[in-house]
Amino acid sequence: MKSIAKVCLYLFLVVAVCGFLFAVCGQLMTSNHETPEQARMREGEAQRQKDEADEKVGFLVKNRVLPKLQCDRHRAYMEPYFWRESNIDIKKGMLLTLARHCSQGESGTPWIELFDYKTGKRLGKYDVWGFTVD
Repeated sequence: MKSIAKVCLYLFLVVAVCGFLFAVCGQLMTSNHETPEQARMREGEAQRQKDEADEKVGFLVKNRVLPKLQCDRHRAYMEPYFWRESNIDIKKGMLLTLARHCSQGESGTPWIELFDYKTGKRLGKYDVWGFTVD
């Protein structure tokens, strides 16, 4: 009789553990799926970021802060004075904005290299590995 009770107890524990794992795994699998509403919101946010980047880059080009912009080569050329006078947060934001502007319509992480307009020396870049200043 004791062996039958042990077998029943073990079976109960196995079923309970399997049920728990099934419930947890099922929850994990369903929580990663995006609803259509979430997809529309994500796409809308991406479009808003691209529009904002276009506006900011247009301002920089118009005011000759960026005298040369080659999006097909993911290169931008900046007046060195503005780069030297900017703090690190402004530099990061500027490179991210330029990367978003020049990578529109491409898949993957946006990227850009920024060069000194007068000397051609690379000032910094933004890519899949993050932000770097030379």
